[in-house]
Amino acid sequence: MSQKKRNWIWITVSILCVLFLGFLSKMIDTDWGKIDVSYLKIMTQEQKVMTAKLYRPKFADEKNPLPGILALHGYQSDKEAPSTFGMLELAKRGFVVLSIDQLGHGYSQGEVNDKTKSGANNGYIYLKTLSFVDKENIGIFGHSTGGMNSIALGNWNPDHKAIVGLSSSGGNPGLHNYMMVQGLYEEIGGYREKTWPVKDLVTHPKRLEAFGFPGNGRIEWNTTYGDFSDGSARRIELVKGTHLGVMVNRKANAAVCEWFHKALQKSDNPYFFDSSKQTYYIKEVLGFIMLLITLSLLFPLTDILLASSFFASITRPKQVSAYSQKMSFWWIAAFINIALTVFCYPFFAKHGGPGTKTILRFPFARMEMTNGITNWMFFSALISIAMYVLWLFLNKKNKEKTLACRMEYACSESTVFCIRDIAKNILAALILVGAMYVLTIVCGFFFNTELRCLWPFMKAFDVRRIGYVFVYFVPVFMFFFVNNGIFLFGQNKLKEYQSEKKTILLWWLFNVIASVGGLMLLWLIHFVPDYMQIGPGLDVLGFGAYAGRWMMMLNVMIPQFIIINLVLILLYRKTRRIYLGSFVGTLLILWFQAAGQVIGRF
Repeated sequence: MSQKKRNWIWITVSILCVLFLGFLSKMIDTDWGKIDVSYLKIMTQEQKVMTAKLYRPKFADEKNPLPGILALHGYQSDKEAPSTFGMLELAKRGFVVLSIDQLGHGYSQGEVNDKTKSGANNGYIYLKTLSFVDKENIGIFGHSTGGMNSIALGNWNPDHKAIVGLSSSGGNPGLHNYMMVQGLYEEIGGYREKTWPVKDLVTHPKRLEAFGFPGNGRIEWNTTYGDFSDGSARRIELVKGTHLGVMVNRKANAAVCEWFHKALQKSDNPYFFDSSKQTYYIKEVLGFIMLLITLSLLFPLTDILLASSFFASITRPKQVSAYSQKMSFWWIAAFINIALTVFCYPFFAKHGGPGTKTILRFPFARMEMTNGITNWMFFSALISIAMYVLWLFLNKKNKEKTLACRMEYACSESTVFCIRDIAKNILAALILVGAMYVLTIVCGFFFNTELRCLWPFMKAFDVRRIGYVFVYFVPVFMFFFVNNGIFLFGQNKLKEYQSEKKTILLWWLFNVIASVGGLMLLWLIHFVPDYMQIGPGLDVLGFGAYAGRWMMMLNVMIPQFIIINLVLILLYRKTRRIYLGSFVGTLLILWFQAAGQVIGRF
């Protein structure tokens, strides 16, 4: 069988698998047709359109109204996220659940704000207008910022019946039937009263005050106080999880279902069933598999493109250079890069993000968390450029080594810069990523399914968000071209082995160490002491100002960069240049960030 035929078989089978898994994901999301899932647009008092997702059990109607619950995602997330911390499980058990894209998130217009808690209050008001919702039994729940917004809504709307805050705060005595779900390994200071270890929060003054306990009292974990009938029920559920880990915890899902069942439904409600029987995680696993399969389409599509006469010129012959870095020098360079990442990531991310001034803080750069990550990428690229110039100077007598490195970004053997070939690389990258994007659109159109796992990765763009690809393109491309291009495949290029598979696997292992090792080391420094109940590492060391959300983001960034690193290697092996991988890596990261991350000032 020819390689061309194998490529087309790979593409066909992959697309069919993604579509089939998309169908299964839809079936899980609708509980095999028992839940009507619809998408809405709600006009807020700021005259901004807010998008929402409504789960209505098909047995809910005007004659049989069911308790209604407003689901609020956390900062940087969207209306799909509450599926992981109770939305789907509640809908299966006889609740009408409305999940909104808070303003500045998902497809909602506007930006984050405190006036309406980013539109959350408008979602609460809208929920009560639905004829199939029991207006006497309304609950609110959310994760992280969504949990804090839930508390605010409870204070504003005394007609609420119950509230759950996951990775939130202890609340206040005025809330009706409030439960907090606390992560044992909570890393963000504001959600653990800026103290540690978490297990000792049961005697913290703020928690005691929130529960109406005396100053010398003690709150027992996983113990319900008060009475649901008069709204005084209180509970802090402790689960083994980090800030993000709480939202995917099975015990947390069960606790949410049980709490709203006791607060909003009758004890003999016919729709409620065993809260331990959960399916939400299946949808997340399916989304992850769909994402990986879609990414794999890059490689057969690349083969097909490079086999054409038009794109053939963007490749180099394999015999161009046999240069590789000595392993002793490789480890030195890798160690320097790891050390620079450990110091640069917390500093530049913090000083590029919410509430700070930065070179990247332009009026049109409105994505706060993306600003922080992009700020780190930009300055990392500048540092790497300076180190590369120094490397060229130190090796100026070794013409073979410096020429071999330069050839990694040369467009041809006769020139270092060739507009035509760069344009072809850009076009090829757009075709490759565009093909994945088309599959994303198809899955969304036919199955209302996104290629995601816990986080908004491959979301479809709206008009506003696609503009941010251009806003952040240059600094992100600089990072991939220099740090993940020239550094990995030029200065620190590894030797090749007789086996192509061995070459790819070892390159992947070592390149991950060199390029992602700093982020991984930061994760270990911060989270290992946290898991040992000593406290988050940077906080314990006195650098808590550089921790919080930025350390939390490592849980998302590290897997992204590990997978993209493999993409870069495979594309380099196919073209023997760093251009195509640099453009594809840039477009993927911009897709993940611009299409899914929060817009507005925090």
